[in-house]
Amino acid sequence: MTMETGYLGGLAAGVIAGVTTRALQRITVPARWRPLMADAAIPLVATLFTAVVFFRALVAPQIAQLNAWLYDKLVTLELTDHHLVLGLVLGLIVCCDFGGAVYKAAFAYALGGIDSYVPTLAHMTFMAVVVATGMVPALGMSLATGVRRKLFTETERNYGKVAWLLGLVPVPAAAVPFALRDLLRVIPASMAGGAVTGMLTMNFGSTMAVPFGGVFAAGQLGKPSPSPSPSPSPSPSPSPSPPAPSSRQVSRSR
Repeated sequence: MTMETGYLGGLAAGVIAGVTTRALQRITVPARWRPLMADAAIPLVATLFTAVVFFRALVAPQIAQLNAWLYDKLVTLELTDHHLVLGLVLGLIVCCDFGGAVYKAAFAYALGGIDSYVPTLAHMTFMAVVVATGMVPALGMSLATGVRRKLFTETERNYGKVAWLLGLVPVPAAAVPFALRDLLRVIPASMAGGAVTGMLTMNFGSTMAVPFGGVFAAGQLGKPSPSPSPSPSPSPSPSPSPPAPSSRQVSRSR
């Protein structure tokens, strides 16, 4: 059984496993049992406890409820024609966990639109919003390593030189190394950039017919053409009047 929770879920699992291990190490056992505890019992119990917490008690039910709630809210915004707000919300969702479970909710919502039997231009615009905002975390952090070099370590600056390539695909998870070092700054900054990008993409009316590829799928990028103005209906031509009788016809009738 697997569950995609992104790097935030990985951090939570690591914390739970670490706390469980430390608690088990405090249990006093006879000296002859200590090697067995350290090599087998503690790792096994910590792993089982973490799995139960994630899949049964805590994480899995909450993620399912969160995804259902987000999907309902996105559909509501779509049906009520609050498209700018929808673009803002999609940008926030995509950039909040860098490809984790919350991102999957926005991606599934946009993918469901373009996979429908007859996708509309609005559905392809929603997909364009998800693709564009997915580029923000990696591209933004890569740009920051060049503009504000003193705020980053040498390793982060070197990684920033290649992270922009992943951002073009887009791969939001490319910003995870930056988030692991400074979580409280990287995530809010990425979400702010994603919100602005989502609103601008929605306002411009850009469309994307495929869910993957980013700039490498530029051939599928477009903009809805303006609806043609109705041409004026031609005015009915006047019916021709009958010709006046000639003088010969008048004389004959007499």
